Amino acid sequence: TRCYNSALCGVWKVENITYGVPTCWQALYGTNCYKGNVPPPMQAQRIMHGNVRLLLDTKGKWIKNLTKAFDATDVGNNTELGAEKCRLVCSSYLFCQYWQYSTKRGC
Repeated sequence: TRCYNSALCGVWKVENITYGVPTCWQALYGTNCYKGNVPPPMQAQRIMHGNVRLLLDTKGKWIKNLTKAFDATDVGNNTELGAEKCRLVCSSYLFCQYWQYSTKRGC
């Protein structure tokens, strides 16, 4: 897919919801990927371009104005799974600088 060649493409999916013709969607980032009333995609992937470097451990700190990626209930309130998926959401979004996961607020 062309998504691998563009640093601005962090997610892609192929759906088959238009009269049996597969459609490819690409985006900078994806949100609410774990719920919805549409059929699951035929294929989908998050792509990380480059490397990630930890500059600051934000445990116990509150970072304001973050964009919500998903609710804690979307991962069954599983803290470990939620934190890992949250990390991956941020890693696949080129402009993400911080991520936090909370069992109350999600990612």
